[in-house]
Amino acid sequence: MATSRRFAVALGFAALAAATTTKYELLDYNSQASANAMKTVGKARFTVLTDSLLRMEYDADGKFEDRPSLAFVNRMVEVPQFTSNATATGITIQTAYFKFTYEQGTGNFSTAKTLKAEPVGNSTFQPWSWGMTSANDTGNLLGTFRTLDREVNLTLICNVDSPKHCEYGLISTNGWALVDETGQPSRFEYCCCR
Repeated sequence: MATSRRFAVALGFAALAAATTTKYELLDYNSQASANAMKTVGKARFTVLTDSLLRMEYDADGKFEDRPSLAFVNRMVEVPQFTSNATATGITIQTAYFKFTYEQGTGNFSTAKTLKAEPVGNSTFQPWSWGMTSANDTGNLLGTFRTLDREVNLTLICNVDSPKHCEYGLISTNGWALVDETGQPSRFEYCCCR
């Protein structure tokens, strides 16, 4: 069975807005991104979700995952302005915030000749390349506790009991974060809703 690799690389910071709804359930969503936002090269697919968020997928059979994940439920968003230049073996995608380059190798992303994202313009953000993860990003500002269930006397010092909390966050002083969804259940596998 082929192993699918699904990633989302966030480059830059996004403005956070206060929620304007008081509902406790999810709002309507569509996990299938617009066809105009997706670019496929060989067995890899790249989806430009925002001008600072790129989703990367590799599947040896070319069957990509469109079900909602636990982290990224809605992918049907307004397609941001971007340019792309695809060849038979690679692609370059550029938005207002990053330039992404992929040159396929002999297999999945780990064999790619080139797989990198660079900031555009006068940004001070650091470039990202294959092998860099949130776990080895010295600028990752970390997240929060995975759960508070059955926990007592917790410390907020991340290097103490770190498996319990201080998940890697989506904000980094280096300007990028990586979410590896490989092997993670889709929203439908996780619960019986919808």
